[in-house]
Amino acid sequence: SKDVYFSPALDMFSHHAPEKVRGGILAEEMGLGKTVISLALVLLNPAPPAPESGTKVASFDLGKPDTSMQNGWTKGGKTGRPTSENSASRGSIFSRGTLVVCNVSLVGQWTDEAKSKLKDPGLICSYHGTNREKNATILAKNAIVVTTYATLASDAFYHKNKSNSTRYC
Repeated sequence: SKDVYFSPALDMFSHHAPEKVRGGILAEEMGLGKTVISLALVLLNPAPPAPESGTKVASFDLGKPDTSMQNGWTKGGKTGRPTSENSASRGSIFSRGTLVVCNVSLVGQWTDEAKSKLKDPGLICSYHGTNREKNATILAKNAIVVTTYATLASDAFYHKNKSNSTRYC
């Protein structure tokens, strides 16, 4: 007896298991809870437990994976992320937080909604405006950081120009 899978999106049956879903679209009218649904997804999919948020590292590479660790982490807090030529001099900071990037008109709504719904509203940070916190170690300790497309572009432009490298990041 073969397993049978059903796709409600296609209204079809198949004997082949569906591929893992890696994204989606949440398209609802205003006021129907898109922010709350997104917060629930963040809480249901936490980051791996180690390394500790805010841990500064000089550089990182895959090295030899330790199969006793879980969720893609290896001993020493190393991950398989690629290194850039400047990563050792800049340092890198691990964070277990979630970065929410939205239009400027939604930053306040996102932070207010998150603070009203979560147990520890002190872990929500708005990274926007001229007085924003720019200390990466402090930002890395937040559970959710809300910013804008323009802020990210501005910071990337600033750091690229400050860098001596032709390839930044």
